[in-house]
Amino acid sequence: MKTLYKWKVSWVLLLLMAAALIFSPTYLLAAESIKLNSADRLSENFSKVTYVDDDDWADTDCHILVGGLFGPNTITSGDVGPIKLAADGAVQVDVESMIPGTGATSLGKAIDSVIGATDTGIMMLGRHQNDSTHLVTADGDYDVPHISDYGALLTSPEQHHTFDAMNATAGWTVLGNDTLNLATTLKHVLGTNALTFDKADGDANTVFAAIQKTLTSVDLGGISPHDLIQTVVYIPDLTNVSYVFARLGTSSSHYNEWRIPVESLTAATFEVLLFNIGDASYAGITGNGWTPSAITYVCIGVAFDLETRDLAGIVFDEISFHTNQHTSAELNAEVTSSVSSANVTLKKVGSKNVTTGAGDVGTGSTSTQRVTIADNDTNLSLMSHSGKTLIFYQIDTAAMTGGTDVELIADPGSTTIYVVEMALTVDAQCTIQFTDGAETQTTAAPEFYFAQRGGIYLPRGPGYRFSSDASEALAIDDAAAGTVNASGYIWYYVE
Repeated sequence: MKTLYKWKVSWVLLLLMAAALIFSPTYLLAAESIKLNSADRLSENFSKVTYVDDDDWADTDCHILVGGLFGPNTITSGDVGPIKLAADGAVQVDVESMIPGTGATSLGKAIDSVIGATDTGIMMLGRHQNDSTHLVTADGDYDVPHISDYGALLTSPEQHHTFDAMNATAGWTVLGNDTLNLATTLKHVLGTNALTFDKADGDANTVFAAIQKTLTSVDLGGISPHDLIQTVVYIPDLTNVSYVFARLGTSSSHYNEWRIPVESLTAATFEVLLFNIGDASYAGITGNGWTPSAITYVCIGVAFDLETRDLAGIVFDEISFHTNQHTSAELNAEVTSSVSSANVTLKKVGSKNVTTGAGDVGTGSTSTQRVTIADNDTNLSLMSHSGKTLIFYQIDTAAMTGGTDVELIADPGSTTIYVVEMALTVDAQCTIQFTDGAETQTTAAPEFYFAQRGGIYLPRGPGYRFSSDASEALAIDDAAAGTVNASGYIWYYVE
């Protein structure tokens, strides 16, 4: 019994000693371990626990080392865990702990989810800019969105790519020896220069004066038929010009071509030319055509009617591509504004193509827009009579004062005029006679009597013949003194 009691006492003593070691708080120091409840050791070894900002580090001082865990670790929610360290000892911050997901308090949000008044998210910041000016941010650098005075995001509805600014001749070559004197010129619209060249009667025996260049491959992306190719051209004389063209493709053997006819051009002036992508010339497409996603070739120039033509001083400035928005306009009222442009062209009337033609009104750059009337149009008879082309003249209000005549038809270059139809009204009682430009009475009826606000109508007929001894204008004259205003219209032809 005494031996068993001694063993029990020994076990109790061992357990007490172990508990004392376990529950006595200690910290790992820079050179030794120390009990925190020993005041004298604390004062001796922890004199440099606290440092002043920018103070020097001393290896002989004692310091408290705060430990961390390097590598992956899993901790149960609510338990104590170590600070996580990176390989270089830096403290790792878990960004995903910022409530991942798409909930109201999460940074992420699901597409088409309803906006809540207290939802959490990251706000996109933009730069407020009152005046839209050119920015100096380099191409390819980071930039910020720009916001207008009204809080609207500033955007550009038209995107563009410049194939070549045409400020220098580098990389450009002539299409053949029918093109000479390629050079830069200070007569330019964009950039610092433009390119100029001449048409010559060279051995190549072509009608083209053109220049070409090999490009670094350009991908235009998802283009549309209404997108545009743009350039600026100056042609000193259009007398022998047929059209201006632009070519894009992979080489001089494979390209699409776009043309603008001479009828749409103006001589001796810089003008902007717009080629619609969808208006490519069927005859001009060569080889495999173009590949919009890999453009490596550009050519631009002027085509003449004959290969023997010469013309100096053709100028082109910048060739570029532009996206173009669809627009639609409908005029449901009278247009009262004026158009001063020299190149207003009606391409379609009533969804029908409009043709242009030559004739007495001029050709080429001076031609007049014409509308073709069908052979079975009921109004066609108004413009012809017995195979003769009729001429219409509107008589605006004109005053006959004291015998001063009013010209109805200018000198036709003939002694005989046939009036097919005429309507004439006056605002006062008078007697009117038809005269020629020399105030000589014609072979028509000597006089017509008009009551106040009366008129005369000569219905459509075989033609009322007016003749004089020499080619003179047809006029009307108030036989009596006074002022009479006349107005109306007249259809006629001459022989």
